[in-house]
Order: sequence, then C-alpha cells, then structure tokens
Amino acid sequence: MWRNLFILKNFLMLIKSLIKEIKQIFIDIIHIFQEYQLIEKEGLLILNRSPINIYDLNTYNISDGIILYEKITTNLFLIDKV
Repeated sequence: MWRNLFILKNFLMLIKSLIKEIKQIFIDIIHIFQEYQLIEKEGLLILNRSPINIYDLNTYNISDGIILYEKITTNLFLIDKV
C-alpha cells in the first residue's frame, strides 16, 4: 500500500512539474508574439479584471486567465487602394 502511495505521489509531482513547464512555454510564446508586434504589451487578468504587462506574467498568475489584445495596424498604402 505504501509503495502505491509513493508511486502516486511521484506521478502527481511529475504532472505538476509538466503543467508548470507548459505554462512557461505558453508565456514564452506570448513574449515572442509581442516581440513581433502581434499583440499589445498589456493584457487583462480575468480573475480580478486588472491590467497586466505581459512581461509580468508568471506560471502562477497565468492560471487566473488572461485576455490578450491583438495589435491592429493599418497600412496606409492599402487604404489608398481601396
């Protein structure tokens, strides 16, 4: 019985570690999107509806949910052609 609990505990620790790693990868991808100016630097934490700089995101507060805003730019060259 103790052996089964030990195995389960190690399995759960592994899962928790993998989840944290996946969250960090997601945050890294958000930073890449911002570097390419695809999203705004400010997002919104869903839990308390407070603005947050994407560089302040971590594996704890990302779990609260976040809204990211797409950066929309208008190309004046295209507007003239329409």
